Amino acid sequence: MPIGIDISQTFFCAAGIEPEPASGELHQKRRSSFPQPMASQELSDMQNSKQNPSVSPSGTTKPVKKLAPSADDEAAPQTCAEAACSPSAFIGWGFLFSVLYCVVVAVATHLHWPNNETSTLYEASTLCAFPPLQDNNTGVPIDYPNPRCPDSSRFGQDQGAYWYYWRSKDFVWYSQVTAWVFYLLHQFGHWGVIYYAQARLSSDKSIHMTPAGNGAPGIPRGAEPKYTNKMRPWNWWAFGINGFFCVMHLLQTHFMGYDALAPSVHEMASQGSVIVMLVIVMMMETDRRGMWFGQPQSLFNEALDVAKRYHGYIFSWAVIFTFWYHPMEGYLGFLFGIMHVLIIMVQGSLIFTNAHLNRVWRMVLEAWVFLHATVISTQTLSSNSWPMFCFGFGAIFVISQLPGLPSLQRCHFAVRLVPAIVFAVLYVTCFVLIDAWTSFPVVFFIPAAIYLGAIGLNLFVMLMLVAGRACCAARCSAKAGERPKSTTASTAGFLVLALVLMGVVMACAVVGEVVLDRHSLEATIVVYGGLVVGIVFLLPVLMCALPRPQDEERRNGCVQCCCWKRPQCCVKAFPCCNGDEPVAAPAASGDAVSEDRGTASVELTVASGSGGGGGGGDPAVAKTEEASR
Repeated sequence: MPIGIDISQTFFCAAGIEPEPASGELHQKRRSSFPQPMASQELSDMQNSKQNPSVSPSGTTKPVKKLAPSADDEAAPQTCAEAACSPSAFIGWGFLFSVLYCVVVAVATHLHWPNNETSTLYEASTLCAFPPLQDNNTGVPIDYPNPRCPDSSRFGQDQGAYWYYWRSKDFVWYSQVTAWVFYLLHQFGHWGVIYYAQARLSSDKSIHMTPAGNGAPGIPRGAEPKYTNKMRPWNWWAFGINGFFCVMHLLQTHFMGYDALAPSVHEMASQGSVIVMLVIVMMMETDRRGMWFGQPQSLFNEALDVAKRYHGYIFSWAVIFTFWYHPMEGYLGFLFGIMHVLIIMVQGSLIFTNAHLNRVWRMVLEAWVFLHATVISTQTLSSNSWPMFCFGFGAIFVISQLPGLPSLQRCHFAVRLVPAIVFAVLYVTCFVLIDAWTSFPVVFFIPAAIYLGAIGLNLFVMLMLVAGRACCAARCSAKAGERPKSTTASTAGFLVLALVLMGVVMACAVVGEVVLDRHSLEATIVVYGGLVVGIVFLLPVLMCALPRPQDEERRNGCVQCCCWKRPQCCVKAFPCCNGDEPVAAPAASGDAVSEDRGTASVELTVASGSGGGGGGGDPAVAKTEEASR
C-alpha cells in the first residue's frame, strides 16, 4: 500500500473528517443499499444451499472448507483510527518524529551553549551549515583542528585522525555510567522485542504451542499471518522503547555529563558497525535488485536467507550502539546522522509488517548515508578527503540503489544507466574544474569496499553452512523435516554464545580506545578484527539459537542471473529472463508450506499493493522476501 494513502487519511482524521471512499467503492456501496432482483434459478439454488451446504448450486457435492482470507482482510484500514495507526502511516509518523527530534536537538544545543563573547569566529555552538575552507580556518593546509567550526570553549584541541572531537573538557565519571546503563537497557530491550516476535512467527518454536495454549511463546503455524497491515504488540513495544531512550539520551547529553560512549569506545567501532550494516544490506538485496543497475547477481541463496532472517539483531546493535556513541549535538552533520539512526529505528519497530518490506522506504533508509556522509565530511575533513565520502556513496546511489527501485526495474537496462552517466559527467567536471581538489580514484574506494564486502560475506556464510553440515548434518540441513526441534537448553546455550560474541566485539572496541594507542595499527586491527569475526560468526549462532520452522526449506543454489538486453524500453515484467522471455525471480523452496497462509490470500495481498515490496514489486519476489525472513 502506498505510504501517501494512510498519511492522507491520517490528516482527514485529525480534522475530524471521515475520508470519502473512492468513486468506484462509493458507487458499489450505493448499489448494494438497494434490493436487487434475483432470478428464479438463483433463488432455487440459494434455498438448496441453505438446506445442504455441502451441495453446490449445480447439484454436485463440494467439500466444506475454511475460506482463505480475502483481500479485504489484508487491505488498507477502513476507519480513520485504523488508518492513522497502520504500519504504513507509522512510516510517516516516524519520519515526522525524527525531523522534530532533530529540531529539538538543534534548539536545545543553541539554548544550552549559546554564542558568547569569548568565542572567536566559527568557534560557537552553531549548525556550521556553511563552513569556511579548512585552509582559511587554520592558516595552514592541514586537517586540524577538526571540525571546520570548532568550539574551543567546550572541546579540546583535536589530537589526530582517531580522536573523537566532541568530548567535554570537563569530563565527569557519571557521564560514562549513565551512557552505558542507558545503552545496555536500550539494546537488550530491543533485542528482546525482536526475539519475542521472531519466536512467535518465524522459528520452530512457533509450532510448540497447541491451539489451547500451554503457555509457550509461539502460536500454531498458520494461525497468524507473518506480515500484515496491522500494528501488533511487539511493534508498539519497539516504538515505546526507542522513543523513551531517545528522550533519555537528550537528557543525558544536557544534564548527565554530556559525553556518551565515545570516551570509552574506539571511533572505528561506531563507523565499522555502520559499514557492516551497509554490507549486509547490499548482500540481502542481490537477489532482487543485484549490485549493479538492477541486475540480480549470482550469490548463494542459502546464505542470503540466513542474513534476511537474522539481520535484525545485527542492525539493532549497529544503530543503537551508534546512537549512544555520539552526544545529541546540534551540529548539522550530527543532525543528519541522528536522523538516519532514528528512521532506521522506525524500520526496526515495524518488524513483521508489510511496511517493513516497502521498497521505496528501504531505499531511503539505505541511501540516507549519502546525505549524512556528504554533510559531515564537508564539515570535518579537508578538501582532499571529503570527496571520497560524498562521491563514493553517491556512486553506490546511482549504480545500485536508484536503479533498484521498482519503477526503474521495469525499464530497459539502458534507462537504468542514465543516473550513472549523469553522475560520471558531474564527477569528471568537478575534478577538472577544481584545481587540487582530490585524487581521481577516490570515487572507487567506498563502492569497492561495500561490493567486495557483500560478496565476501555471502561466500563466508555459505562456507560456514557447508562446514556445519559436514559436522552436524541434521541441524544444519537446508531441507524441510530433517532438522531436530530446538530445545530450551540449546536455545539458551546458543543465545549465551551470541552474547559472548557481541561482548568480544565491544571489548575489542574498548581496548582499542582505552588500553592501546588509538592511532596505532594494532588498535585498528583489534577493533576491526573483533568486529568482523564477531558479526560473521553471529549469523550461524543465531541460526542455531532460533532455527527456522521445521517444515520450511531454505533455497539452494545461486541467484538466477539476468540478461542485459530487453526488446522494449518499459516493460511490466520483472527484469529476470532466460533468452527473450521474462521470468519471475526464483521463489524460496517450501514457500507455501512455510507461510501456511493460503496461496490465494498471499496473491490477493500482493495484488492489492499491500504485500511484498510495498511499492510495485514483483509478487514472486515479494513472496520470496517474506518467506526468507
